[in-house]
Amino acid sequence: MPRKKETDYDFIGYRCEDLDYTAKELDTFKKTFENFNKNARIYDSNLIDKEFNSLEDHIENVKNIFSLFEVISLDEVGYPDYMDYEGDGGVAYIWMQFTLKNKSTNKIVKMPVHSQMWFDNEGMIVREDVYYNANILN
Repeated sequence: MPRKKETDYDFIGYRCEDLDYTAKELDTFKKTFENFNKNARIYDSNLIDKEFNSLEDHIENVKNIFSLFEVISLDEVGYPDYMDYEGDGGVAYIWMQFTLKNKSTNKIVKMPVHSQMWFDNEGMIVREDVYYNANILN
């Protein structure tokens, strides 16, 4: 169900603690993506074979990554910003850092991530641009 916008900063309420990448059950894991429009496009800086992922493809990719890594922590870096440039939705700019442990080697890595989440007027995420260095996971 779309979130109702009270102020511009209500969309920024989509915080790292809302992201549950550690969920063991699929229903809980999918809660992480409940504020995404079912037709959302995810532009991943590491995609090489296509321009964007569908939401379903993105969820599958995230599940694959976190089947190999345990999330030790997910921390916001600074405070997210929300910009509504033309009054027809807006963009939240979010900086975060994952601390991950490789499940097979126990090696711990830190992975900075920058995300730009585009919201429609109903508060649903219709696009996400996500930037990270996937080589950190190798």
